[in-house]
Amino acid sequence: MCTVSIVPVVDGCRVMCNRDERRTRAVAQPPRTWPTEVSWATYPQDPVSGGTWIGVNDDGLVVALLNRMVGSAKLRTAPHSFERLVLAGDDWLRGQFWFHRHRWAGRLELSVQMSRPDACTVSRTTIDVTSRRIDLQYESLANPVSTQRPAA
Repeated sequence: MCTVSIVPVVDGCRVMCNRDERRTRAVAQPPRTWPTEVSWATYPQDPVSGGTWIGVNDDGLVVALLNRMVGSAKLRTAPHSFERLVLAGDDWLRGQFWFHRHRWAGRLELSVQMSRPDACTVSRTTIDVTSRRIDLQYESLANPVSTQRPAA
């Protein structure tokens, strides 16, 4: 299950997204800036579907897509509280950074950076939007990529 968090900053926000996928799915294309009808948008691309799960445009609009479970899937509770990870102090950006890297020893299937035999966290995207800049950082867990653009 993918994880998205949003932390407000003085004149904008930081959005972070862990993408969890089947291990057999093709590796995503790194982010590129694509023209739109009126300007541009930056996002990584799924090589199979041609779509994306997260992106940002020149106005600073961030979009993230999440799946939902349908059916009788049981929610399992984690052995510790996520609150302790995120609300560990007043430094929300630092808390967000560590939250998206969290792994419970012996319970990796319940971790934010998860791992199961059939699926795992395959990438982490960080988008910073302020009045002065729009920055998308993409980590393919092996190949970090950054694109930085001035705000519109």
